[in-house]
Amino acid sequence: MSPAPNPTPSLEPEDLAYFRVLLESHRAQAGEGVAAALQRLREGVYGRCLMCGEPIDRARLELEPSALRCLHCQALFESRQHPGAPRRRGPESTSP
Repeated sequence: MSPAPNPTPSLEPEDLAYFRVLLESHRAQAGEGVAAALQRLREGVYGRCLMCGEPIDRARLELEPSALRCLHCQALFESRQHPGAPRRRGPESTSP
């Protein structure tokens, strides 16, 4: 029986190990987000933006159930995290 071919031949074994750790980290972070969302649900504050306190749009919560901020505040948060990066525009944006 011959060994199974490497499904990503452009990646070295060290790269695969790195991405495995990276993916595990992302999975752990996603789990923390879900746990935090469940805690906010128990506290009666789920679906409220942590920055402005306004309700987070239902469609956003359906796409990202662990969302912490409304689209407007998320854009502000991201612009502070990455100054100079192009700003994303949400569907509620009315300016050209």
